[in-house]
Amino acid sequence: MFAVLDILSLGPHTGYDIKQHMEQSTNYFWNENYGQIYPSLAELLDRKDIAVEVIRQNGKLAYFRRAGMLTGQCRA
Repeated sequence: MFAVLDILSLGPHTGYDIKQHMEQSTNYFWNENYGQIYPSLAELLDRKDIAVEVIRQNGKLAYFRRAGMLTGQCRA
């Protein structure tokens, strides 16, 4: 969960973005999978440590992504 928080401190990221970032930075010694990332995001959201923003893709509501970002509560 701390790795997810660290990546979110860089700015809004989706679960996919977090996975890609981890593959580029920590894959040599530690690999996080989607089964770990998404539950971590859900727990952080429940604790109100992150907020979620819906991003439309190609202007269509049918294609959207949820990006997590740290809240002021978590930054303190």
